[in-house]
Amino acid sequence: MNKYIDPRANTYSLFEFQSKYGTEQDCEQALFRLKWPDGFVCPKCGERHFTIIHGRRLPLYQCTACRHQTSVITGTIMENTKLPLAKWFLALYFAATNKDGISAMALTKYIDTTLKTAWILLHKIRSAMGERENIYYLGGSVEMDEAFFGGKAEGKRGRGSENKAEVAVALQLDVRGRPQLLKMQVIPNAKGEALLAFAERNIMEGSTIHSDAFRSYGALSKKYCCDMQKYEPKSKDERLKWLHVMISNIKANIEGAYHGLGKRYLQCYLVLHPASSQTITGYSLANLVRASCVLNCHLIFTLSALRLTVHIRTCCLKLSKSGHGFPNAWRLMIPISISAMSSQLPCFGV
Repeated sequence: MNKYIDPRANTYSLFEFQSKYGTEQDCEQALFRLKWPDGFVCPKCGERHFTIIHGRRLPLYQCTACRHQTSVITGTIMENTKLPLAKWFLALYFAATNKDGISAMALTKYIDTTLKTAWILLHKIRSAMGERENIYYLGGSVEMDEAFFGGKAEGKRGRGSENKAEVAVALQLDVRGRPQLLKMQVIPNAKGEALLAFAERNIMEGSTIHSDAFRSYGALSKKYCCDMQKYEPKSKDERLKWLHVMISNIKANIEGAYHGLGKRYLQCYLVLHPASSQTITGYSLANLVRASCVLNCHLIFTLSALRLTVHIRTCCLKLSKSGHGFPNAWRLMIPISISAMSSQLPCFGV
């Protein structure tokens, strides 16, 4: 764990947290220590000497060698934000410490913002945590099953239902059989290929996977030790006990905090759910602050692509008014759009 992240961060009361990160200067200094734990390093040339340029909301750090200017929020999910850093830190605090998760509506009351701003904040936080989640792999003894999310509707129930979002769930157990790490991912179906793809992304090869006797789990035997047995809910056997406890708690919390979720954004909410691996292992607030200091390249690239598409459409409308038909104008703009997107790729590190 980073030495500049307080291991007690997840146990702070709200009063303690605000006394430590209640001002812009406190938050700016915390981000500086997190971004440059061994002192300032120019992201362009690697020089360590710098000068501070004041006059803006946040100071700029200018390299004395190449004159490159940067700040503590450059290259983070907070880049170009107009919100005070204290509100960002409060959003991170509530997202990490709220037992039942937090909705955008509730966050608006805590940090005094609009509903749209609160939703964007939480979405960016979830996106950053989703990228950080990818560095964790489950191993050893792992319980695995599928869960189905969605409201009551007519039609088939359980596996194969068109009204439900299917989620693969895997839980790593410690030597005492207690829950340690949890992974959840929306999958297209419960076929062997989909379950194997989920396992390859989240579970170390050679681990022992305990599951029910559903035939699709047989596909996992190619790379894992599979323990497939029929699950009896009413039996006193504790097989898959903790996994189903987690799934039940997740469903109850999502229904209570968000009153249901659609398939489109379900994965984002599962990443930052209180039962995720970040919270089971502790230090979730520390992980959130650290993840927030990592550039979400894919999110920024997507937003840039949307802006470029709007710009291209506007140009096409202008060309169509000048005598070109709209389809011809669109075909004329395609090479320009490809060139523009290609020029943006290096800046986002894609």
